Amino acid sequence: MFLPNMPRPLGQGIVIHQLASRLRRLPPSCGPVRLIGVDAHAGSGKSTFAGQLARALDDAPVLHLDDIASHDELFEWTGRLLTQVIEPLGRGERARYTPYDWSARTFGAPHSLPPAPVILVEGVG
Repeated sequence: MFLPNMPRPLGQGIVIHQLASRLRRLPPSCGPVRLIGVDAHAGSGKSTFAGQLARALDDAPVLHLDDIASHDELFEWTGRLLTQVIEPLGRGERARYTPYDWSARTFGAPHSLPPAPVILVEGVG
């Protein structure tokens, strides 16, 4: 499920909790995981919204696509997302991805992402 550019009132408590309740009832979409995408224009509040929704979902993990993209692959990162994150989660395994350090212009140490009941994927793409 992709959440388009959401109106500001959605960030208010009761609506976020209602949305979280609806998302919990969805069937898993990636192995045992409910993979939820938060996609909107740059600077629209995706990270803030994803953080609020993650808290309402019992601190669900948030994967930021800025960690997957790089200077060399601003939008050609789908293969890395697939092999490092989606395929392992789909098998019920822990994902291991190497986040990009935008300041150092290099990939950093691997991060681990367990197959949680809900994982939010936040970013433009």
